[in-house]
Amino acid sequence: MSGQRMNGAGQPRRLHPVIPLLTLIKQLPQMLLPVIGVVALAQDKGFGLVLLAVGGLLVVVLAFQVLAWWRFTYTLLPNEMYIESGIVSRNRRSIPWDRVQDVEIERGPLARVLGLAKVKLETGGSGSDEGLLDSIALADALALRDEVRARRGMVVTNSPQERAAEPPVFKMTVPRLLQAGLFNFSVIWLAVIIGAIQYFDELLPWSVDDVEEWIGVHQEEIWGLVSPVTVLPALGLFLLLGTIAGVIQMFVRNYGFTLSLDGRTLRRVRGLVTRTEIAMPLRRIQAARTVAGWLTRRYGLCRVDVQTMAGASSGGVQDLAPLANADEAARLLAIAGGFKRIAPERFLAVAPVHRWYDAQTEALPLALIVLVAGFISPPVWWGLVFVGLLGIVQVIGARPHGWRLEGDMLHVRDGWFSQDHWLLPVASIQSVSLSTGPLQRRLDLATVAIDSAGGQTGGLRIRNLAVNEARALVEWCRTWRRLGAPEKHG
Repeated sequence: MSGQRMNGAGQPRRLHPVIPLLTLIKQLPQMLLPVIGVVALAQDKGFGLVLLAVGGLLVVVLAFQVLAWWRFTYTLLPNEMYIESGIVSRNRRSIPWDRVQDVEIERGPLARVLGLAKVKLETGGSGSDEGLLDSIALADALALRDEVRARRGMVVTNSPQERAAEPPVFKMTVPRLLQAGLFNFSVIWLAVIIGAIQYFDELLPWSVDDVEEWIGVHQEEIWGLVSPVTVLPALGLFLLLGTIAGVIQMFVRNYGFTLSLDGRTLRRVRGLVTRTEIAMPLRRIQAARTVAGWLTRRYGLCRVDVQTMAGASSGGVQDLAPLANADEAARLLAIAGGFKRIAPERFLAVAPVHRWYDAQTEALPLALIVLVAGFISPPVWWGLVFVGLLGIVQVIGARPHGWRLEGDMLHVRDGWFSQDHWLLPVASIQSVSLSTGPLQRRLDLATVAIDSAGGQTGGLRIRNLAVNEARALVEWCRTWRRLGAPEKHG
């Protein structure tokens, strides 16, 4: 390596010696079944032998991890870096420096205590772990990052004062995080609690299935307690816990969220428990999206994402702002690639039947199944209430679906409860296809699927367009890709 940043270039290096122990700790959940098997085989031999057997198993696994750590080396050379790994068969990967576009740094809680960092080399290749170093000294990680930036002509500011003086493009303050958390209702905590109770059922002093034993009310008497007086407080408690969980989730994920512009690269730093720093080169941004819930839209707030080319850890959809106002969103979209949202009234609606389509194809068949099952077990008929609610939600959620071509930008809007507004440059389209289902064929409708690098599975979809309009849109996109912009469609 050039310069004085990377000392000891050309010498094989190893990851930090704590790696075998950390790997063993991460594998403990996977070792639960083998440990249970060892305990079962040795339990008749006495407690001491059980401890010896379990300890022996852990020592064997730790020895294997130490050997794997010893056999893993990376070497920095003037024109490339190569990584060697493998205990029995050796694998050597060579990464030329001219392929490395940037360096991403991730630091978990223990890594921060030990002064370590996980480094991912952004190469644009297909493997996310092609250039993964877990873990090296933080100083080496920063030096490697600065070296790569310097080689790509980026300004390297080693001084903390210089870095602090650069104003960020966007930053989440604590009040903004709290505001975003209040809109981030989450029921993940409920699934975790239920899963933990089921998993540790045998360790509890009461049985989960015996309701009377742990809440003091007979199972048959519970329905007698159900009334608006009891349901409303229970619903209020559920909403409160979900909101608290959403706030906690927002702080853990996005504490210290800072987005800065370094030349032609956006850099994002965030995380309370695990601190991550990723790079998003502007030239790899393929599309943009804003997401606004039914409540956040009333206050002019939204989340801003970009879709980047896949092939590295920063590939796929990445947050630019968990919660931004209209002016902040417009500025971020402009920086990310000259994106500009259009007004809601400018979207072209799909076929009117679309708002009823999902209810007809999903909720209605489910209602028929529940109706028939009710003749066998009448209480099943209560399921019609939930199926009806599902149909109402589907009708409401489908109403805003629309699209429009503005210049060389395709806009697609979908959803009401959580509304997505995608902005996809026609130049980013890799393929466009048209499909029709059985019901769509009877209604002369079609779905247009548009694929781009790093996009979602199945592509960005415009559903239930009139067949002639769908074919015209597909042909317009294909012509644009071949010859440049034809006469504007729509």
